[in-house]
Amino acid sequence: MFNLNKQEFFDLYKNTKIVNYPQTFFSEPKNDEDLVKNYIPSKLWRLNNLYKIINKEGNLVKFSMNKSQHYVYSKLLIHPRQIILKSRQQGVSTFYLVSYYDDALFYPYTHAGLIAQGASEAEALFWKIRTLWDKTPDNIKSMLNLTMNKQNKRELGFSNNSIMFIRLSFRSTTLHRLHVSEMGKIANESPDRVREIKTGTLQAIHPSNPTVIESTAEGHNEFRNMWTGAMSRIDNLSPKDFYPVFLPWMLDNTCKSNVDEQLTKKQEEYFKQVEIDTGYKLTKEQKNFWVAQHRELGNDIKQEYPSTWEEAFIKDTDGAYYAKLYIRLIINRKRVINNLYERDLPVQVAMDIGKSGFAIVFFQTYTDGFRIIDEYYNRNESLAHYGNHLLTRQSSYGRYSKIIVPHDAKVKELSTMMSRIEILENLGLENIEPLKKTAEVAVDREIVKANMNKIWVDDKLIYIPDCFLNYRAKKNKATGLLMGEHVNDDYAHGADAIRYMILGGDTYSEPKTVSHTYDGYDIG
Repeated sequence: MFNLNKQEFFDLYKNTKIVNYPQTFFSEPKNDEDLVKNYIPSKLWRLNNLYKIINKEGNLVKFSMNKSQHYVYSKLLIHPRQIILKSRQQGVSTFYLVSYYDDALFYPYTHAGLIAQGASEAEALFWKIRTLWDKTPDNIKSMLNLTMNKQNKRELGFSNNSIMFIRLSFRSTTLHRLHVSEMGKIANESPDRVREIKTGTLQAIHPSNPTVIESTAEGHNEFRNMWTGAMSRIDNLSPKDFYPVFLPWMLDNTCKSNVDEQLTKKQEEYFKQVEIDTGYKLTKEQKNFWVAQHRELGNDIKQEYPSTWEEAFIKDTDGAYYAKLYIRLIINRKRVINNLYERDLPVQVAMDIGKSGFAIVFFQTYTDGFRIIDEYYNRNESLAHYGNHLLTRQSSYGRYSKIIVPHDAKVKELSTMMSRIEILENLGLENIEPLKKTAEVAVDREIVKANMNKIWVDDKLIYIPDCFLNYRAKKNKATGLLMGEHVNDDYAHGADAIRYMILGGDTYSEPKTVSHTYDGYDIG
């Protein structure tokens, strides 16, 4: 009935109150009195017994939660805000539609908001809710004394004053439940809508009320930023933070095939690594499914059917220089730390002085490596603006032990006959040191990679983590192939400052010889 055995049930719900009432989930009511007294009050029982939906095959069937739906619900009972990264067709949107519909029926004055990807998806949501209502047993409606007293394509209202809203965004409406579907697609199609959701909709719901944002991965966008931010705070969640829930394709029982596939050596190695990384033991039927999907999807399979959350966002050919290592060595190893600044260590600064942007990294070093404690980024401001900003920060950090600038900062400007170093010194800054000119940026990037496992990042930072994740090579528009130069965007300035930190920062351990491997992976 629940697509779970008793042990799976206890494992999923062990940290919730639900686990204290297992008899409700693995038995049938003896009579009507038992039904009304012991079963109807259970939300989980109602979700698996009362409602009907149209399934993928177009048939009207009783809704019964699959393992993925149980998994997300068990996590919601622990923390009310979720951000869900999923493989395709896990049924998350359907689950929350049914769950919020159930709340609207059984809890008067519930205002549930559903944000759809677009107008056609919003209309589909309306008809799904209408189907739920039409097929809800009449005795349940009678018991609750419920009628539907309002319906249009934007909202459905019930006689208990509960309302289900269907919108593309919310601002002024007070909500008690919220579900945002396919946030990644929304982020790609309309960044302004994502901004509206964050500044308007999320502010219209109390942090203690269920709030769910879910999507498949859709590349580098605001959904990806929200996900990586949530992952970095998973051990220190505030009420406003989102708990990250990843649903790999292996969790979906439909991702199986009985057609025997011949695995290549590369595929066998991939599956072995997946089992190491995830702890899942893949069956032959699951491997058959993946191989068949790979034939159809090619490199896009890791976005559509990811085995790990890192896979979902980072394609083999996306050209990101540091993203995989940042995720593996900094986020996954929990090197994003709250309040990283150490008062007893001197503060150093690395600056990228760009024509269109100016990035500053504040860091400290110790025997455990580089600790990035602060950041500053701005555009189209004078050098004096950034110099004065550094002076202001000295009130918190004390005199900087070193200010690292690019090698060309010592070149005099013909208009002023002063170098940028001299301008900064005239403002009152000290210990400014230009880097030596290196052979090429590509070599320097490999040095950064080799030192990635020595980097720690303060969790208040926003810009610098984005630079680690988004600094990438250009692609040839005609061929799609990666080029030797990087994309010259905002992220490149921060990446340059990070590079200067590694190349010029003072360390407090014995000098290290840069290896040609990092974390066991060849960088050649």
